[in-house]
Amino acid sequence: MGYVHKTPAWAGPLGAKARRTYWGLVPTEPARGVRGLPPHPDEVPLPETFGQWYRTASAHLGLAERADLGLSRICAGAVLVLAQFAAQLPLVALLAEFAGVPVPRPATGLLVAGMVLLVVMPLCWARYRRSWSDAWRLRQAWSWAINDPAVLALPVEPADADPARDVDTDPEATHPYRARELFPIAPRPFVNRVIVAGSFSDRVRGREVLRFYLQVTLIVVSVIAALFAFLQLSGTGGPPMSAWTAVVVVTAALALLPALAAAMGRLVPRLLLAHHLAVVETDARERWIAWQAAGGPDVGKEGEPTPPSGIASGA
Repeated sequence: MGYVHKTPAWAGPLGAKARRTYWGLVPTEPARGVRGLPPHPDEVPLPETFGQWYRTASAHLGLAERADLGLSRICAGAVLVLAQFAAQLPLVALLAEFAGVPVPRPATGLLVAGMVLLVVMPLCWARYRRSWSDAWRLRQAWSWAINDPAVLALPVEPADADPARDVDTDPEATHPYRARELFPIAPRPFVNRVIVAGSFSDRVRGREVLRFYLQVTLIVVSVIAALFAFLQLSGTGGPPMSAWTAVVVVTAALALLPALAAAMGRLVPRLLLAHHLAVVETDARERWIAWQAAGGPDVGKEGEPTPPSGIASGA
């Protein structure tokens, strides 16, 4: 899913061509053998510095994203589709035989087994994907956690050796509010868009991109194949194929299209998450660009930096 994100030149802050981080929380790849889901951000006490919090949150987001975008979900979905196909095939064949299509009548045992499978498989699927709902909830929570005012107010972690900080690797550079006194903040073109000219922004994970194109391709192919098979069964034309082949194609489309529609429905909130994170980032970036342009922090009576009048503080 790509845990080291290299921002394209058009999107990189300050025009960086190979940036390891971007504004926001970047997930860390979980260690081999580490399983399970992370705790909720509200269940994790705040550490002493922002850098410590960032590393912990990055590890937890990595766990949540691995569970939310794991390839096991695609495999489980494929098993569901195959089971639905096996269950629906005798039923579709029976309907086709009643409609006068020259196909053999399925055995009674196959019809009963198909009906039972049509009931059992969705129940098993609903129980299996409950943990995925938890993973998605935790992914959202950790993605937004960096905007928590209590997190943004944590003290700065001292630089280890060189006092000059690296904008590409320093946790302090991952939020405009944290970076406002350390690095120059620059606008980021197209940041509000998730999809630009057919490609995705770096807010969208590689496995989400793969699923998007795979699902769109399968939907188009299934619809075209089902249309051709229906034309063949109705006797109104279509490419030459046997009646049994047409029944199999129609059944495959009936099993595949609802699953693909549901998968696309689950993908949309993930793309919207990327969009909403980018919108909030843009707002914070513009706010603190204006703050830097106004001359930097005004130091209040308590020694804490406060923005000039008219510019909101916080994230």
